Amino acid sequence: VAIDDFWDPYSHLQEYAPLIKSAKVTQVILQPSVSATIARNHARLAPSTFRNAFDDAIRFVKAEIDKHETALIEQGWHILNTSDDTIEESVARILALLETSSN
Repeated sequence: VAIDDFWDPYSHLQEYAPLIKSAKVTQVILQPSVSATIARNHARLAPSTFRNAFDDAIRFVKAEIDKHETALIEQGWHILNTSDDTIEESVARILALLETSSN
């Protein structure tokens, strides 16, 4: 099961603590660079005010995750830079991580 979520600077992903404590969970954050994320979103979204606001949100989220990276890693999160990955390469990296986490 994968959960697609957006960074909440107030919760710092603590909403997942009960799930993580109750099940065998591998915590992964896919974090491509800002430029890669914006380029991917621009490929999906037509130019608009919303797209511009979304670009700002992407920059904000990246800065927030960077600011909290050490704490997230200490909490067991794996942060993968997927900037240069194809979808298949990201999947392969996650599967490899799952394989090493289950051993």
